[in-house]
Amino acid sequence: MIKRNILKYSNMLPNNIKKIINPFQDFIIKNMDNIGFYNIRLPSGKSYLFYLDIKERTDFNMYINNNFEVSNSKLFIKKIKNKNTFFDIGGYRGYYSILAHQYMKKNAKIIAFEPVNKNYEYISRSVIINNINNIKIEKLAISDKNRTQTMYLSSSESTHSLAKADKNFFMGDFKQLNKIKVKTSTLDKYIKDNKSEPDILKIDVEGAELNVLRGFKEYLNKRKPEMLLEVHERKFPAFKYSKKEFYNYINSLGYNYRLIRNGELIEIPKNFEKKQYTIYLK
Repeated sequence: MIKRNILKYSNMLPNNIKKIINPFQDFIIKNMDNIGFYNIRLPSGKSYLFYLDIKERTDFNMYINNNFEVSNSKLFIKKIKNKNTFFDIGGYRGYYSILAHQYMKKNAKIIAFEPVNKNYEYISRSVIINNINNIKIEKLAISDKNRTQTMYLSSSESTHSLAKADKNFFMGDFKQLNKIKVKTSTLDKYIKDNKSEPDILKIDVEGAELNVLRGFKEYLNKRKPEMLLEVHERKFPAFKYSKKEFYNYINSLGYNYRLIRNGELIEIPKNFEKKQYTIYLK
C-alpha cells in the first residue's frame, strides 16, 4: 500500500517535477513483483484481484489509482443492472466483465472476447482467482469477416490492432512490434452459433469500431442492444473509413448516441476536437 501511494501521488505532480523523480518511480516498479495479482476496488467498494503487468501503462494506472475509467464506469453501472447478457468486445484485463459480474443479476451471462494470448490468459487468471462462474472468455477477435486475420501487436498491450499503424495511429510513443494470426468472427455469426443474444455491449477495438458494427448488422436490424463504444478517430484511416462513414452507419441503424462525460450523457459539442472518446448508443 505504501508503494502504491508513493507512485500514485508522485504521478500527480507537475511534469517538470515528474521528470526529476521518474528514476525513483522506475526503481520502485523495477523492485516490485511487476506481474501478478493486484487488488482493484470497484465503485461499490468491493475489491477484486486482477492479474496485471504494471509495467504496462494501462495496468500501472489501474494499480496506482485503484480504479479504471471512472467516468465510463459510473454510467456503465447505471445501465448494466437490469440486463441479462453482456458482451465485452476487447476484454483486455477483464475490468468491465468483472464490473458487470458485480452489478448484474446472479444468472446473467457475460462473454469477454480477447484474441491475444497474454491478455486472454490474464483475464482467465482473474476470473478463476475470484471464483467467478458466469464469465465466459472467447479467444476471438470480432470484426466484419469470419476468417483468420493479422493482428498487429503494439508495445502497449492495450493497443493491439487488426490494422497496420499509420503515422497518426498512436497518441504516445507506442509502436507496432510484430504480428500474429488470430481468428475473427462477426457478431452475427457468433450469436447464431452460440444462441447468446446481448442486450448490452462494451466495444473497445482500437479503430475497428465500424467493422464490428458491420458484422453485427443482421442482429441490429432486429434488436437494438445498448452499447458503450470507445471511438478511436485517429485510427479510422488505417481501417480505410472516415468519421463521416462511421456516424452515417450508426445513424442508418437507427441509434441515438451521446458522449459520456463525468458519468453522464451529453450531446457531442460542435467544436469537439478529441480523437479518442466514448459514446453511448441506445
